[in-house]
Amino acid sequence: MDNLEQVMKELEPAVAGCWVRCDHRQPGKPGDYYVIRRDRGKKCRTDTLRFNGGYWITAGHNPTNAVEAWWEEAIF
Repeated sequence: MDNLEQVMKELEPAVAGCWVRCDHRQPGKPGDYYVIRRDRGKKCRTDTLRFNGGYWITAGHNPTNAVEAWWEEAIF
C-alpha cells in the first residue's frame, strides 16, 4: 500500500470519529464496521465487514486479513 494515511484522509466518512489502523488495535467488541481494505494489488476500497471479536469476516463468511483500518465512531 502506497500511503494508508492519505487513503484514510480521502475516505473519511461524514460521521464523527477516526480511522484506527488494524496494526495498532482491533475493535473492542464484535459487530459490523466501516473499513478500508486492500483490493487487488495496492488498491484500497471501503466496505462494511463484520468483526467477530477475533478476526474480520467477509460478506461470504470467510476470514480475511485484508483490512487495513476501521472507522471508530466518536462517542459523545
